[in-house]
Amino acid sequence: MQRAKVSGKELPGSNHNRLYLVILSVLFILTLPVKGAGQVSFSEIQALEYSTPNEVIPYGAGEYQFAEYWHPGTSEPALVILIHGGCWSNEYGLDHIRALASKLKGSGYAVWSTEYRRVGDAGGGWPGTFEDIADSLNYTDKLSNINQHAKFVMGHSAGGHLALWVAAAGHLPLESPLGKRMKTQIQGAIGLAPIADLAAYSLGDNSCEVVTEKLMGGSAIDLAERYALGSPSALLPSIDSILIHGEGDTIVNISQSQRYAASSSRASIIPLKGLGHFDMINPEGPVFDRIIEALVRLKPEATK
Repeated sequence: MQRAKVSGKELPGSNHNRLYLVILSVLFILTLPVKGAGQVSFSEIQALEYSTPNEVIPYGAGEYQFAEYWHPGTSEPALVILIHGGCWSNEYGLDHIRALASKLKGSGYAVWSTEYRRVGDAGGGWPGTFEDIADSLNYTDKLSNINQHAKFVMGHSAGGHLALWVAAAGHLPLESPLGKRMKTQIQGAIGLAPIADLAAYSLGDNSCEVVTEKLMGGSAIDLAERYALGSPSALLPSIDSILIHGEGDTIVNISQSQRYAASSSRASIIPLKGLGHFDMINPEGPVFDRIIEALVRLKPEATK
């Protein structure tokens, strides 16, 4: 940002005026929505290099019902089911999470990175987005040469919401369509800057928060029963869940994870000082080691 210029003759009492202008400039700068020091941006995540997946596998007949599958080439590795974020909007796809998937493969994990119908896609939102996640996870039962007893779901941001929803699916009413739909067994969940409480998140006004009502088809007041079936905070986890969240996150406030972790003995949080929203999916940053540690904590005997 260029410094402000004052034209014309020097004002009387110039020292006082200079001090006044400096104070005004500092106050103005402090109000700017700047990215925290050391935090990566979305464009930096998009620019990261990645390896191509071994396969692209459809789990349904729809255009967005597919997953990119990475396999490390070892015998029966643990599987990470990866759910990308992007405010549940079809403006964002799984491309930006490929670098993280590649790094996980390089660390010895098979990775099922799923696409799904989002807000803006035909059938996206409630219940189609949730149905796609259930169907995608169920399909992983068909994968060969993975450890079917070491399957973990991990998601970022809006994908973190869906990962925690999977972790809570055991508490869905068995007679509900979604309760009947989820069949696969998952051993643990990781939420990376996850949206855990849809009702609370829908009250905000940032560009991601305002999509919540579009996902659910209305407000939490008008659709209380629907939110109770779609919000992790209303269901609570039925499997162990670890939440990793940067304290400098301005898209999903860390209070989302803090409240969720405090609400259940099956959930815990790893707060990371100074880190922001997209640091959570930067495989070249400090969070990746925390992800590996979380996977080992969830089922040590399966991930060694």
